Amino acid sequence: MSEELEFTKRLYGQFSSLIETIKVMNTGIGRHIEAVGRFETEIVKLNRHAHQHRQDLGDVRSGVEQVRGEMGQVRGDISQMHTKISHQLDGILLRLDELENAVNSNGLDIKTLQTEAVSQYNDVLNAIQGSTHNNILLRELTERIEAIERRLGPQS
Repeated sequence: MSEELEFTKRLYGQFSSLIETIKVMNTGIGRHIEAVGRFETEIVKLNRHAHQHRQDLGDVRSGVEQVRGEMGQVRGDISQMHTKISHQLDGILLRLDELENAVNSNGLDIKTLQTEAVSQYNDVLNAIQGSTHNNILLRELTERIEAIERRLGPQS
């Protein structure tokens, strides 16, 4: 019996040791479970943040698409304005060409009229000079006739 008793004591000792080791292991497993819980909490938080970032990214993408659409509209509007302004400028240039032609034509007409006016002025001056010369000749003739009449005397 002593062997059995000794065997039982050793067995109890080993069981005690095994139980202590299991207690230490349970404590470690408990800490690991707590750590895994914390990790799970952090992972849940990260998943929430990732989900929020995905939503924000979707919002940004839709905003970018909206801006692209608006930019397309602005480009179309600018193209229409460019076409309209181009047509208006073409019309203005055409009118300016017409004005330039009219100014050139009027300038030529003015030069022609100026030449005619100078010619008429010269003709008037020549006529005045001729008239003055004729007036002098008429006086001389009148004086000669009066002188001849005085020489001939009164004839009654």
